[in-house]
Amino acid sequence: MNESVMKLSPGNAQWIGRRAEQQDAFGFAGFDQAYFRAHAGVLAVLADGMGGMRNGGGASRLAVQRMLESYWEKRPDESNSDALMRGLAAANTEVYDLACSSDGEGNVGTTLVAAAVRGEHLFWVAAGDSRRYLYRAADGSLTQCTQDHNYGNDLLLAG
Repeated sequence: MNESVMKLSPGNAQWIGRRAEQQDAFGFAGFDQAYFRAHAGVLAVLADGMGGMRNGGGASRLAVQRMLESYWEKRPDESNSDALMRGLAAANTEVYDLACSSDGEGNVGTTLVAAAVRGEHLFWVAAGDSRRYLYRAADGSLTQCTQDHNYGNDLLLAG
């Protein structure tokens, strides 16, 4: 599909359920910046603060902010995949620093999933158990594209 034909529109929906605090955070980049979109595409990021841990909401907001900032630094000669991995590493460092300066290592955490679309190509990165799905409008199919990174899933895979 030609990018001039493909229409991308950012959006989000959240539901807090019975929790007292919304620990999800999200952000977008490149939708309104033609120069950036030409060499980096558009980026969508979602982070979900880990339930049961203090400052999960702060961790998810910080991770999204740092991922967006890092990806925004993408150079035209850098691959989208490398920019996403660099952004994930930067977000992880920020969350780890938050943990060390507040509740201590192991008590602050978030998941993160990010997807960049450039032309006809989709690039993504994920850490934790926030899932990425691929929806194909042509046939209405929904395919899970990530494997949960969590201790419970590790136990299932090891057993």
